[in-house]
Amino acid sequence: MRKMLLIAGLIMLCSFLKAQPPVLEGGEFRVNKTACLTSEERERIKAALKVKMAELNLTKTFVQNDDPVKFIWPVVPAPTNTDTGTWGISNYVDHDAAYPNKVKDYNCGTRTYDTDGGYNHQGIDIYTWPFGQFKQLNSEVHIVAAAAGVIIAKGGSQPDNNCSFCTTACQWNAVYLRHNNGSVTWYGHMKTNSLTTKPVGATVAEGEFLGVIGSSGNSTGPHLHFEVYENDTYTKLVDPYAGSCNTMNGTTSWWKNQRAYNKPTINLLQTHFAPPVMPACPGVETLNDRNVYKLTDTVYYAAYLIDQLSGNSMSWRLFRPDGTQYAIYNQPLSANYYSSYWYIYWILPNNTEGYWRIELTYNSTGQVAKHTFYRGNNPPVYSLKQGNWHDGSTWSTGVVPAGNEEVFIQHHIEVNGNATCKSLRIGEKGRTIVKAGVQLDVLK
Repeated sequence: MRKMLLIAGLIMLCSFLKAQPPVLEGGEFRVNKTACLTSEERERIKAALKVKMAELNLTKTFVQNDDPVKFIWPVVPAPTNTDTGTWGISNYVDHDAAYPNKVKDYNCGTRTYDTDGGYNHQGIDIYTWPFGQFKQLNSEVHIVAAAAGVIIAKGGSQPDNNCSFCTTACQWNAVYLRHNNGSVTWYGHMKTNSLTTKPVGATVAEGEFLGVIGSSGNSTGPHLHFEVYENDTYTKLVDPYAGSCNTMNGTTSWWKNQRAYNKPTINLLQTHFAPPVMPACPGVETLNDRNVYKLTDTVYYAAYLIDQLSGNSMSWRLFRPDGTQYAIYNQPLSANYYSSYWYIYWILPNNTEGYWRIELTYNSTGQVAKHTFYRGNNPPVYSLKQGNWHDGSTWSTGVVPAGNEEVFIQHHIEVNGNATCKSLRIGEKGRTIVKAGVQLDVLK
C-alpha cells in the first residue's frame, strides 16, 4: 500500500569549520494510500476463517476467558539488522464512517484513509524505512505474534512485489491468530514463502516469528497490515489504540505499552560514497553505503527519520580521529513528514587519517545517533557484508585477516573458529558473535 516518492534532494554542505551556514533543502518520502483488501476479499477471508475454525474444532475445544489481551509491537528487526529503527506508521484505523475524504484516526487526526468506493481503513499499516525493497529482499524486518495464540489459517505462496491496486483478483500472504480471549489478529502482505513453518492449529508464543514484511496482495510497497477483531464473528473491529476519537473501544488500549501518536526518531545514520539510488517499486534500492574511504573521497552523511515534526531541530557534529570536534551544523526542521531523509557533506582535510565519527542529535527528544567511518590511504581489513570470519569473501582483502592486521567490523560477523588480529574496531552497525568454545584474540 506504500509507494515512496522522492520529493526533494540532496543537502550539499561544502564547508570547512568556519564556512557560512548552508542553504538547507529537505527530503520526504510519501506513502500513497490504497485499500489493502477489497470488500469481496475481506468477506472471503472471514468465511474461510470460520471454516478453518470448524475444521480445527476450535469452536468447541477452545477455552475462552475474559482476561484482556495486551499486544506487543508486531514488528521487529531481524537479528542481523542493527539499524536504530526499521519502520514507520503510514495509516491508523479510520473512525469516520463517511467517505470519501472524511477520515479520523483514534487521536482525532487524519493519519488514515478511505476510498471513493466506501472503504474505511480497518488496520494499522507499518512500513519499512529506510530502503524498504532492500529490506524485503534481505528479510531484514520480521513480523511477530502480538500475543500468544493459535494459528487458525495462513497462506504464503502469493507474489510479493506488488506495486499497485490489483486489477484482477489477488491475495496477500498472511497469518491469522486467535487469542485466549477470543480475539483474532490478521497479519497481511507478508513476503512469499517467509511464513512460520508451524502448521495451522499450532500455538505460538507472544513475540514468536510469523513471517517477513513484504508487498503481497493490494500493496504499493513493503508493509504489514495489522488488523484486530474482538471475536471470530468478525462483526466488531478493534483499534488497539486508546484515544478520544476511538469509536470502537474508546479509552481502552490493547497495547502493553501504547506508542505515542508521533515519535520522532532517527531510524538510521549512515555514510555513503554517493547518494543512494531509490527506484520506483519494485526496484531495489542501491544503498551506496560504505564506511572506509580514501582521503580524496567525498563522504556523504545521511539521516533517515520518522515522524519529523515542524519546529524540531537536529545538530550534526563531525569529530576527528583524536576526538576533537571538526565541524557542527544545526538544522531546523520546518515540516511534518511521516518519513524523511537528509544528506550533508563536508570537504575534509586530506592529511588526517583514522576513524572519524559523525553524530546527530535530535534536539526535541535527546536521541543521539553515532556512526564511525575510516579515512586514509592504508585502510584496515574491513567486512564487506554479513558473514563468517573464516570466509575470505567476507573481507575487503578477499582473504581472512592475518594476526598482524587491523580489522574494522561493519556488519554481523560470526567467528566459528579460533582467530587472531592486531586490533579490532566494531562500527555502530557491526556485531561480532563468537561461537562457544572459540577464541578471538585481539593483540592490542
